Amino acid sequence: MVWSRKTTRNILCCLIIISMAALVGCAGRKTAWKTRDGVLLQYRMAEGKAVTYEKTETSTQSMKVMGQAMDTSTDKTISFTVEPKGHMDGINSLTITIDSMDASLQTPQGNFTADTEPVIGESFDMMLSARGNEMGLDEADGIEYSLGMAGTRSVRSEFEAFFPDLPEERTKIWGTWTTRDTINLADSGMDVQIVSENLNALEGYETVNERECVKVTVDVNGTVTGEGMQGGANLKFQGDMSGKETWYFDYAEGLFVKSSSDLSVTASVEVTGPQEMTIPVSQTMQITSMLVE
Repeated sequence: MVWSRKTTRNILCCLIIISMAALVGCAGRKTAWKTRDGVLLQYRMAEGKAVTYEKTETSTQSMKVMGQAMDTSTDKTISFTVEPKGHMDGINSLTITIDSMDASLQTPQGNFTADTEPVIGESFDMMLSARGNEMGLDEADGIEYSLGMAGTRSVRSEFEAFFPDLPEERTKIWGTWTTRDTINLADSGMDVQIVSENLNALEGYETVNERECVKVTVDVNGTVTGEGMQGGANLKFQGDMSGKETWYFDYAEGLFVKSSSDLSVTASVEVTGPQEMTIPVSQTMQITSMLVE
């Protein structure tokens, strides 16, 4: 068969159109995370692509015991690596490794430094849903550091609400959603539960560390309850928590990037036993978390 130039041109055009159609078809099957209908936020941590986070926390606590003021403060920094092991049905499988940790406590009786050496290099597995629900943290229970006379504490509480919770649907600027976090903490002979109700608002878009992120602001309100025993006295703790948080999320990669929180707690401790009294307590906390790649 003899091909004319016109026939050749027509065949080339057809091939180009077919190729473009194939590309469009592939693109059509790929989710567009940001559209005019809003942005779709999901955790999609790439398998084998480990990332490192650093979390710092400072707090000051004031109380009056029999008319005497007692102030304490704490400082804590923890760095850890997150290694994604893959995801299935919207669940990210992660391995967490503690890289470093420092914690100190300043009190009227003196200053104390936690023995965190036992947790350095320790790893545990956990699962993270596409919306940010932390699951399967049982292995973290056995990773503990010493607080001296105050006993030991598990690292589990550091991860129970580390990843911000995302909305179920596409969200436009100033769209809101409500989430709930629960943290259980065994500290200084007290079993404490922190429950927060968080009103999230997508404020806009911002570049953080060369990543295009959504910026979300949060109104935090919650309760702090606990009970335990110290020095032969029974203690019951109850208070209210409020504050503000801002966090950033790389929506294209599905990765949490940064957060900062300012929280305050107003509470009272009921003491029963050899002596009975009510101790007013106030506490402020500043918490920051950052992806350090």
